[in-house]
Amino acid sequence: MAAVSFFLEAFRPGGRAARLLALLALASGLASPLTADEAPPQFLKGRLLVATEALEGSSFSKTVIYMIEHDATGALGLVVNRPVGQVPVTDLFSQLQLPTDDVTGSILVHSGGPVAPGTVFVLHSGEFEMAGSRRVSPELALSANPEILKAIGAGEGPKGYIFAFGYAGWGPGQLESEIARGSWVDIPAAADLIFDAQNRIKWDKAIAAYSIEL
Repeated sequence: MAAVSFFLEAFRPGGRAARLLALLALASGLASPLTADEAPPQFLKGRLLVATEALEGSSFSKTVIYMIEHDATGALGLVVNRPVGQVPVTDLFSQLQLPTDDVTGSILVHSGGPVAPGTVFVLHSGEFEMAGSRRVSPELALSANPEILKAIGAGEGPKGYIFAFGYAGWGPGQLESEIARGSWVDIPAAADLIFDAQNRIKWDKAIAAYSIEL
């Protein structure tokens, strides 16, 4: 139940996920606008970052990462194809002191990356929104509000969602250097790929999509 404890701590009001979402929103609001004679860089927010064979044997081997933030100060994303295990929804509800009436099933928890493994995010389809949600693109949003568990448990939550512990992070210029070395490629973020239950073939689908784009 250690994973459940991490999950609950991150989801409490003012918890890690809520604080990080607030910092991300602040950083986005403070981003410096480009001047007229500056060429906009190729930032990857809202796209999928796909590991190439150059990362084979590393901790990022065959990972697919949804990019939440990417600018001159660095980058942050969530790995979407590293499931860890199932957590019963009733266990989460009980420890959060939420009513468990009519709540069934379990939630598949993912490893979102090696940074801050005690931080939890819910990446979900954009048709669902609640207080504390932060839209990353028209199709996708992040939430750190425990009420999303209640909605999912009642069958009223988002159509697609991923619960992820931790995230992948890069400092200024670090991701750009890795891309230049051939470690990563990027493709448009398709919701059906992100939320596909067949995690073992997400990377294969992502690489195939990149090949089609070439």
